[in-house]
Amino acid sequence: MPNDTLRDSSSRQDVEEAPAYASRPEAPMQRRRERDTPARAAKAAGFRAMILTAKHHDGFCLWPTATTRHSVAASPWRGGAGDVVREFTDAANAEGLRAGLYLSPWDRNAPSYGSSRYNDLYCDQLTELLTRYGPIAEVWFDGANGEGANGRHQAYDWPRYWARVRRLQPNAGSLPDAGPDIRWSGNERGVAGWSASVAVEPEGVG
Repeated sequence: MPNDTLRDSSSRQDVEEAPAYASRPEAPMQRRRERDTPARAAKAAGFRAMILTAKHHDGFCLWPTATTRHSVAASPWRGGAGDVVREFTDAANAEGLRAGLYLSPWDRNAPSYGSSRYNDLYCDQLTELLTRYGPIAEVWFDGANGEGANGRHQAYDWPRYWARVRRLQPNAGSLPDAGPDIRWSGNERGVAGWSASVAVEPEGVG
């Protein structure tokens, strides 16, 4: 049985130097942003929740994670002490909005991608996000499964991911492509039919 507690990942091969672009002075993260403006705008527009992409397919983590150096901690933004997830959740809470997080399973940076060790790393990242930032209303995944840095594809352990969310944030809804709680609408247009309950068949999603 895999160990589902968060381990110290500093000794793993997955923890490697971030690509050089993360520490260049012109890196996008260095641009000054006023933390609360998006949350205020969302509240004024009638939104009740916001979702932040905490990690996309490039594997760059917007919080200081123990699982990789490919994160904001390697950026000059806020002197390497910044935490986008913290600022996002604080701003959402201040405006009375529910905060949600998207964590891409596909990771083009992690050396372990394409092996069972990556499922451990991914669960460690979920644990960090679901235990540090207070209530999380939704956790978004997706089924994208391209090649990693080593040219391999990953066998995602969906039941383990969903169980981690359920254990650490029992009131959060999970949105992978096909359940278990919230289903993808079936398109990228942002518009779904009257009922999206059967837009995606779970059996057809690997």
